[in-house]
Amino acid sequence: MLKRIDLAYALNAHMAQGLTSDRGIAVMDSRERNLSNKQTFLVTITRLRDGLTLIVDNREKLETAVEKNEGVKTSALEVTKRLGKAAATGLAKGIETAPKEPQKEQRELEKEHSKPLDMGI
Repeated sequence: MLKRIDLAYALNAHMAQGLTSDRGIAVMDSRERNLSNKQTFLVTITRLRDGLTLIVDNREKLETAVEKNEGVKTSALEVTKRLGKAAATGLAKGIETAPKEPQKEQRELEKEHSKPLDMGI
């Protein structure tokens, strides 16, 4: 058996982009929300020519996670724009977007706290 085993490498799906192998084993966990997406899944299955052994924790949950998550990253500007639209919609419906904080006294804001730190080596 050991004579048939050549060098074996472990790569994550991102490292495997651009590489092709004959056979491979992939492990996917449905609880990994950011990694269980269509883009990662497609990269994983398209890197192999002849065979893929896919090991999963829960087939149904992984299938649902991959179907729901496109894996497309959003920029901070896109998120800010989406949050702005949601806030405007909430205000139009009379829903406050953030709870109001009670007024703090000015002298409380001016207080400084410091504590000496003794360290020995």
